[in-house]
Amino acid sequence: MDLILAPYREVDSTMNVAKHLAESAKNPGLVVLAEKQTDGRGRIEGRSWAGSEGASLLMTLCLRGDFSGVEAIPLKIGLAVLAVLSGYGNGAALFRIKWPNDIMGLKLDDGTQGGYRKLGGLLCEVSNGWLFAGIGLNVKKSAYPETLAASATSIEEALGWKTGEIPASFPGMGDLALAIGEAAAASLKKKEWRGDYLRAMWSLGEEILFSVGHPENGQTKAGRIEGIDDSGRLLLRGEDGEIEAYWSGEISGLRKR
Repeated sequence: MDLILAPYREVDSTMNVAKHLAESAKNPGLVVLAEKQTDGRGRIEGRSWAGSEGASLLMTLCLRGDFSGVEAIPLKIGLAVLAVLSGYGNGAALFRIKWPNDIMGLKLDDGTQGGYRKLGGLLCEVSNGWLFAGIGLNVKKSAYPETLAASATSIEEALGWKTGEIPASFPGMGDLALAIGEAAAASLKKKEWRGDYLRAMWSLGEEILFSVGHPENGQTKAGRIEGIDDSGRLLLRGEDGEIEAYWSGEISGLRKR
């Protein structure tokens, strides 16, 4: 698909700009890219995603079409992001997907499962014949504050770049955004995708704590991740041995063994 790149220096939210542009767009595919955003939103209401100028990929992919029959849209787009990142520096083992919408990167000084930290996130909405997929990625370590060092990482750290420098072999932000957009458009059309997701899934088979629905509703379950079903629901084996499927929620942490 030929995507049109719409770059901005500063916006309140790439998602807001994307929805405005879509009202009069003639091209069925757009990528809104910003160096800085002041009011970026996370998947969960009340959370934000600001990023850092020159250190973050801040984009919204806009695709026109009928997506009513497309299952697990955020999961498929997460797979596309992972596929693009994994193409650099033998990165296949360095990146994972945390259900339902987080991109994880490995801290190279810790090769254990617990060494994966949040590198990015997705926010997907379908409205008025358009799919809007907001994507935020930490490219450099400076994209996040030091206070989040224990829970965050960046492409820079996962791929072992020299601090603060993006190698010439890595694409610029515009090219990276277009590559992710094209990969996402192709991924949405795939019928066979679940196996790829399971291979890329962070904490598969691990004992976790899970916040059902919105994290603030206070309902937390403990169990082992068994995977996902064909609709993209998380399959969690509870402490009673029964497997339940969840449409929404948040993996709040791995349980210590």
